[in-house]
Amino acid sequence: DPDALEQMMHSFLPAEKILLRREDEEEPSGDDDDTDHGIFAPLAGSEINAELGIKNSGTVESYLSLLRIFFESIDENIELINGFYTDKDLQNYTIKVHALKSSARIIGAEEFGEEAQKLENAGKTGDIEYIRSRNDAFMERYGSFKALLSGLFTGIDQDPEKPEADDDLMSAVMEEIGSAAEDMDCERLDSIFSEMEGYSIPDESRQLYGKLKEASERYEYRTILKLLGGTGAG
Repeated sequence: DPDALEQMMHSFLPAEKILLRREDEEEPSGDDDDTDHGIFAPLAGSEINAELGIKNSGTVESYLSLLRIFFESIDENIELINGFYTDKDLQNYTIKVHALKSSARIIGAEEFGEEAQKLENAGKTGDIEYIRSRNDAFMERYGSFKALLSGLFTGIDQDPEKPEADDDLMSAVMEEIGSAAEDMDCERLDSIFSEMEGYSIPDESRQLYGKLKEASERYEYRTILKLLGGTGAG
């Protein structure tokens, strides 16, 4: 069930959520247009099997959403997992590796998922030596997905059919987001982000914009204001 898979991803991975518009879409076939047009070409020959990921996710749109969640959570998860490792917090280390295993398998990164499974098993049995011998290489391998998926999403986000938001527009949008957050107006925030779906976000604003969108979807008004340099609301 794609909905169940997405819900699990969101519960484990604290990253930007992408709105899906399935509306009774059919299961993807082997001749899916997006696949034929080479949208997943940057993944060819990599650890990520896009064909398997689409099958697991149900639709190309769902798969792209889950891939983006996986991509945008890499830095935060590496920091968390390494923190648990350094603190010898075996319980939380195992929980986080378990979540990573599940998300990796969903997106089609089976071998990486298997390595996560081994670390999870070691955590459950208290095999500290195994974790110590594998953690650094595992984290380096995890980090390598960032460059791979960055290539994929750079191409998607720079859709030539979408005009790029200029500095004036982005400045106005940030101001509007801050104002809506101060008023704790979730509907207004939803409207702002929906309107911006028609624009390509410039590189220099993309990371901040993604964090603001994530905070909005979690109704974290204080976080929005903090990101924008303001205070109050929460």
